[in-house]
Amino acid sequence: APAITVAGSPDHAECGTFISLDVRGGLPTASAHVGACQRVECTHNKDLLCSAESVTIGSGADTADCLTYSPA
Repeated sequence: APAITVAGSPDHAECGTFISLDVRGGLPTASAHVGACQRVECTHNKDLLCSAESVTIGSGADTADCLTYSPA
């Protein structure tokens, strides 16, 4: 995806764009930006857009969590 959506519940930010698949598809590497951030309590959220210089998506409570998420 050229952009991801950060979603989730309070104190838990997850990649809302992530879809678990049994097969690998797309490009061998991906470079994207955050298209929307629904975590209004995150310190990086400015008008529902992520203002962090970069974000890391990885395994947390779920398979694809926003590890850059930082509650205000």
